[in-house]
Amino acid sequence: MDFVRLLRRGSEEVIHQRLAPWTWLRESAPCRSISRGPFIVMHGLCAWCATREDCIMGWVQRLFGRGKRRVRKQPNELTAADWECSKVWEFCLDEEGVDGQDESTVRPRPDVSHVRVADYFDGGVACVAQLASGRQMPGAIWLTLTPDCSVSELIPRSELHLPSPAQELSDEPLPGGWNQIVYADCTRMGFVLALKEHLPDDKALPLIRLAYNVLGEGPGTLWPIRFTPAVPIEGLPATWEVEGWYRPGGEVVR
Repeated sequence: MDFVRLLRRGSEEVIHQRLAPWTWLRESAPCRSISRGPFIVMHGLCAWCATREDCIMGWVQRLFGRGKRRVRKQPNELTAADWECSKVWEFCLDEEGVDGQDESTVRPRPDVSHVRVADYFDGGVACVAQLASGRQMPGAIWLTLTPDCSVSELIPRSELHLPSPAQELSDEPLPGGWNQIVYADCTRMGFVLALKEHLPDDKALPLIRLAYNVLGEGPGTLWPIRFTPAVPIEGLPATWEVEGWYRPGGEVVR
């Protein structure tokens, strides 16, 4: 197999798939250098020693741009597999102007194990959400973490991730166009509402009733929802509770 050609394709995933039968080499062979023989690269590591140190991997990364795919997505395109691969996704604010991207484009940050205020983090963190009924669902929180942000401002930015588009989970017709609560194609359910002048209660409450239908829960079995982030977030507690849909100013609507 032409390893150089394979590396030039820039897909770590492809490399892993093609070389999967050789994973036993991690356990059985010492690290080798260019002068001592062949090498195999999987998951960004030297397959001979399974480390980044004292091996050929550094040279390969410098020569071929680290051998990884450049992943860029929109938040609503993130799948369960994406969140499994990376518990943290950040907005690509330093890549504005790149073709095919905008201010909402995100990239994976699997290297982040602690979200800190000093980093001025702007993105999403995977969470486990436990409903009042005890049922667990995947979720996330999207936040801009700055020294002056408050917990009360951040908590409403939590969201639930649906296993399929909302219409497939509902026995009632859902709105076709986007709204802040629930619509036919949505796979994420957030808890931030607009001001009453933009989304009055007489329009919000029917949508909330449909949201309960999609989730298969009522107010008594849904609230509060307890969120636990996959990595620690400085300034937020280890877990927090969402009590309903939040309007600016903190009013809770159920």
